[in-house]
Amino acid sequence: MNNSLEGLKIGLDIDGVVGDFTRSIFREFRKNGLVSYDCVDDPELVTSWDFGPHFSSEFEAYWKGLSESQHISFLHMMDKLDHPPFTPTAYISAREAPVVISNVWIKRVKLPKAPVFHNKNKLEVIKNLKINLFVDDKPEYFHEINKAGIVCLLRDQPYNRHIDAGPYRIKSLDEVEPAINRIFYDNLYVTA
Repeated sequence: MNNSLEGLKIGLDIDGVVGDFTRSIFREFRKNGLVSYDCVDDPELVTSWDFGPHFSSEFEAYWKGLSESQHISFLHMMDKLDHPPFTPTAYISAREAPVVISNVWIKRVKLPKAPVFHNKNKLEVIKNLKINLFVDDKPEYFHEINKAGIVCLLRDQPYNRHIDAGPYRIKSLDEVEPAINRIFYDNLYVTA
C-alpha cells in the first residue's frame, strides 16, 4: 500500500466506481429497445444519475418486471470500470440485490477481495466499519458522507459534473492517493 494511504480504512461504492453500471445498463436497454439513443459508445450523454429522460416510458415497467434471475444475470455481466491499486476495507453499495451477486461479480472481474455490504444507508455502514475514506459517484452520498466528517471522494461521471467537488473529484481510483495528498498534506482541505 502507498504511504499516504497506509492506515486508512477505505470503502468503495460498486456501481459507477468499480463497476460500469451506466454502459452495461444502456447496452441491456438498447438490446430491448428501451433507450432513445445509443449511449453505449458515448456515456458522456448520461448527465443525470438516474439517466433522466433517456429511457422510454416503458423503462420502469421493464426493470420492475425482470425476474430475480434476470436481475442477477444483468448485474453479474456488468463491466468493470476501474481497479483499485489498493485493497479496500469494504465495498458498500445501495443495491437492493443479494450481496452474493456482488461477491460473485467482484471475484469474476478480479477486484481485491473485501467484505460487501448492500445498504441504502451507506453512512451507517461506513461509521460501523470505522471507514475514514470513501469513494462514491452519487452526489447525495458524496455530500452526506463529507458532512458527517468522513472524507468522501467523488468518482467523476458525466452525471455528477454539476457538483463543485474541488480536490475531492477523482477520475480513477489511481487518483485516490494524489487526492489525499492534495486534501491533507498540501493544506487544501476544504469541507465539501
